[in-house]
Order: sequence, then C-alpha cells, then structure tokens
Amino acid sequence: MLTDGMEGVEGPADLVVANPPFIAGDGERTYRDGGDMHGARLSLQWTLAGARILAPSGRMVLYTGSAIVDGRDPLREALEVQLDMERFNLDYAELDPDIFGGQLASKAYGDVERIAAVGAVVTRRP
Repeated sequence: MLTDGMEGVEGPADLVVANPPFIAGDGERTYRDGGDMHGARLSLQWTLAGARILAPSGRMVLYTGSAIVDGRDPLREALEVQLDMERFNLDYAELDPDIFGGQLASKAYGDVERIAAVGAVVTRRP
C-alpha cells in the first residue's frame, strides 16, 4: 500500500518504509512541514504508528532529517523513550551530519547546530 501518511494503514505489516517531511516552520509547502520538534514531529508520529502495525519480526524503515540541538538528537531521544523496547529493537544512525544548512538561517532553527540525515530501523521482536 502506498500512502502519503500513516492514516488508514492497517496491519499486520511485514515492512513499512517512510520518508516524512522534516523541515520546521514551512507550513506553506505541504511536503516540507514536519511539525514541531524542529520538524521532527511527523517522523516521530509516523514511526510510532508504523511500529504499532508491525507483524512479529516486521520492520519499519525511516529516512528523515533531525535537527541537532546542543549536541543532542531530540528525535532519537524521543524514539528511545516512546518505543516499548521490550517489544521493539531500534537501530538508529546518522547518515549525513549536515544537510540543508541553508535552513539554519530561518527563525525556526535559531537554536539548532545542524540538520542531520538519519535512518532508523524499528524491528518488532518475535
């Protein structure tokens, strides 16, 4: 099933692949606005929604951007807290340390050091 979000997606699913919008403060362009959390809100929501519909041993693959603030990755931290680590495994990696540097000049990124391209794989334990 190909969708533009997680609404209406039912499980169980063996594989969910997502590349949600991740830019902050760009509500006038539909695809780019990732919501609050410096644009990471949709990435968090889609990942949590995707994890809920995974079949045992199913995987959710996420490619997105995450704003790095004070050396921390708030998206990674939120996933580590909100995913049930007894039911899921999270593999998370920074794929490119600095993308969309021009966005840092906008007011929405005033406290952001850089925007990293990140990948995450959430696997439901059998």
